[in-house]
Amino acid sequence: MDEAEALVDRIVEHNFPHPKRKQTWMFRIRWQGCDESEDTWLPFKEVNPLAAFETYLSEHKEIKL
Repeated sequence: MDEAEALVDRIVEHNFPHPKRKQTWMFRIRWQGCDESEDTWLPFKEVNPLAAFETYLSEHKEIKL
């Protein structure tokens, strides 16, 4: 687990401007020990390797990879 992985609390939202183009997908990250005012939007390529992403996918069956 890298340092960034340890800081991610969970993924709280997603935005797919172009649903068929994963490079446009964005995910709002909630950081451990931070409130929602410090959430950050990260692209699919950065979120994809995170364990939190697997959890998010299991909660959002509508997301098709």
